[in-house]
Amino acid sequence: MTIVFDIGNSEIDIALFSTPTSAPKHFCSFQIGTVNLERAVLSWLNRKRIHVSRIESAVIGSVVPKETKRIVRFCQKIVNQKPFIAISAKNTIIPIKYYPPDSIGVDRVANAVGAIEYYKKLPIIIVDLGTATTFTVVSEKGEIIGGAITIGLRTAIESLHQETAQLPLIALRTKTATALPVIGNTTITNLQSGFYYGFNELIDGMVNRMKKELSQLPLVIATGGLASLIAPASRTIQKVDPLLTLKGLYTIFHKQ
Repeated sequence: MTIVFDIGNSEIDIALFSTPTSAPKHFCSFQIGTVNLERAVLSWLNRKRIHVSRIESAVIGSVVPKETKRIVRFCQKIVNQKPFIAISAKNTIIPIKYYPPDSIGVDRVANAVGAIEYYKKLPIIIVDLGTATTFTVVSEKGEIIGGAITIGLRTAIESLHQETAQLPLIALRTKTATALPVIGNTTITNLQSGFYYGFNELIDGMVNRMKKELSQLPLVIATGGLASLIAPASRTIQKVDPLLTLKGLYTIFHKQ
């Protein structure tokens, strides 16, 4: 069994893979500021009735260097060996036509690898909806050719609240988001409409512009913590896979 860590700017996602071709059967997510992460993960494993002796290897993908060392130490305790750390430019799975190759986040490389491995279709546009919103494009040749980066939805909501005197901090929930009126009649519903539908227009607009630069119609996959919230109102997102990054990290490790 392999434990895989995806260290993002806000959260640390963890999954367990049992066989080379399987999707993870067990998954959890912790806030990156979790004080006693080791205790929290061990408690999670205990609830799943998984003894640490069953974990034979560990994989780390990180966009937060200062957190990587903490997880490396924890992995060494679990598997009694150094974990595999995925690095963008050193992956042997997919060509990167991005300059310089080591400047693209390993999460975006893992998304591309996971999308190719699990969906078997090219070209692909992956929309990762997290602290930032990233668009990663994989060509019909299976190469990462580039993409785009913009602000994340929650980041934008928090920023507007902090930078204005009278606009409140709002919440968006998956169960109620698609029922929001586009024309709100309160400050709250104005903000909710602007952020929810506005972000969907941003995503759909970017995807449609990218499609025009590709020779074939792409598969569009959304991942990240906000994918399930945003996707229902999108006209371009075809698949939602919140575990895509973890799948890609495991694939890079397994196929190295």
